[in-house]
Amino acid sequence: MDKALLLASAVADVKKQLAELQTKATEIQKLEGPSGPKGDKGDQGPKGDRGERGLDGKAGKDGKDGKDGVDGESGKDGISVVDAKVDFDGSLVLSLSDGKEVDAGKVVSGSGEAIYSTVKQGAYSLNELLPPQEGQSGNVLTTDGTNTYWVAAGGGSTGSSLTTADIGVTVQAYTANLVVDGSYVHTDNNYTTAEKSKLSGIAAGAEVNVNADWSAVAGDALILNKPTIPTTTSALTNDSGFITSYTETDPVYTASTWYSTTNNSSNWNTAYGWGNHASAGYLTSAAIGVSVQAKLTSGTNIKTINGTTLLGSGDVSITSGAITNAEALLGADVQLTTSNTWYDGPSVSLAAGTWLVTGHITFWRTATTATTWFGRITDGTNHHASSQMYTASLAGIGGNVSLNAVIVLTGTTTIKLQGTTNAGATACLMKAATTANGSGNNATIITAIKLA
Repeated sequence: MDKALLLASAVADVKKQLAELQTKATEIQKLEGPSGPKGDKGDQGPKGDRGERGLDGKAGKDGKDGKDGVDGESGKDGISVVDAKVDFDGSLVLSLSDGKEVDAGKVVSGSGEAIYSTVKQGAYSLNELLPPQEGQSGNVLTTDGTNTYWVAAGGGSTGSSLTTADIGVTVQAYTANLVVDGSYVHTDNNYTTAEKSKLSGIAAGAEVNVNADWSAVAGDALILNKPTIPTTTSALTNDSGFITSYTETDPVYTASTWYSTTNNSSNWNTAYGWGNHASAGYLTSAAIGVSVQAKLTSGTNIKTINGTTLLGSGDVSITSGAITNAEALLGADVQLTTSNTWYDGPSVSLAAGTWLVTGHITFWRTATTATTWFGRITDGTNHHASSQMYTASLAGIGGNVSLNAVIVLTGTTTIKLQGTTNAGATACLMKAATTANGSGNNATIITAIKLA
């Protein structure tokens, strides 16, 4: 590591010296001295020593593991011998792992016991004890007393394979539903699994459902404890006291006050002939003077003024009620020094009622700045009308904002004018009077007239 640092320091020094030499060479080249004779070509210098080996770089990251290969198909299960025994007749019987049994034929007692013992003890596998099995499918194993070999089923030497004579009865063909008990009693499985499950789910003493029959007098359809349904109302008990009979108790017509009334049925018929009286629009006493005007014979509507009818002799006196109003003027100019801050103008105190409020605000600017002016009618919380105007960037320019609103008040309230600008300064003014041709302090004013 120290050598590498020394080498790096030496290289840096050489580079610095080369840079200085290059600078000096550049300066010398700029000098215009006389050209000297061409010098001889210098000899080639010796080859420099090989530098030391550099530091090893950092190890790279390990690459990603490749994906696992696809699993191969599983091989078919093999069949093995799980048991071997010598049957009662001296035959070697092999039990296979697939549930089948193979009768290998008769073996002599001594050798049979030896084979059985050898297989049981695991000294040899059964395949090592049997003759070659290739090409022997369907054949049976037999022996001549000395050698063991394969023969076709039912073939071979007399007495060397199983026959019906060896058993004394006909050999039963294989069937999956055949059950053989220890006493060789054969029974058939006559129930399927579904049928056995169904039978096991039936409770003891259960009966088949049947449809009840009201008219049945016996059998499973008989309905027990049926109520007796009466066929007549007289068979019912009137425990609620319903009326069963009634005698008219109204007075006889001849005894009533209407009995002596003159018969005017013809008038009834005449009125009936006029049609539906409900749609005729007859005037009622409740409607007179409210929603329906009384009429003269000529059909001209009768007019009234302040509750006095125009009918009759003499003049009709017309008077008007007093007008309630309020008004306020701005007494002195108001400077709008802060942008977008509302400044109060004149105000009026109004009682409860409905008021028509109007007003106008005169704005003026003495310095050059483009300005937007804003005005509104307000009670400080509710703003009833607002407006705005714009003036260009000129000194000595202004304008007027007009406002009006109908305001309904539930109690005494102060209503006022307010003004502001987007370019606040001492040069921005809400004017009390006009700047020329003055007519008094009425350039900014609020007026209210009570309507109701």
